[in-house]
Amino acid sequence: MTAFVQRSRSLRFILGVLLALAGAFLIAALALAAAGLHEDIQPADLAVVPGNTVHSDGTPSARLAARLDRALELYQKGGGAHPGE
Repeated sequence: MTAFVQRSRSLRFILGVLLALAGAFLIAALALAAAGLHEDIQPADLAVVPGNTVHSDGTPSARLAARLDRALELYQKGGGAHPGE
């Protein structure tokens, strides 16, 4: 077998593997996007409020305090599970 044929087979194999990986990634991304579009809201016992800094004295940063205030407001209204609330 010549070096050209050997190299051509190697390149085709690598290209095939890369295309298979790209296809698997695309299928996974589409499945994830489709799952994210399906809204199946269930009652929960807790809520996660992302924030950032808690000062060494235990007080939240201004950004975290605003997020906690909004979470409390939504909780008191009995909502908060829907995007945009």
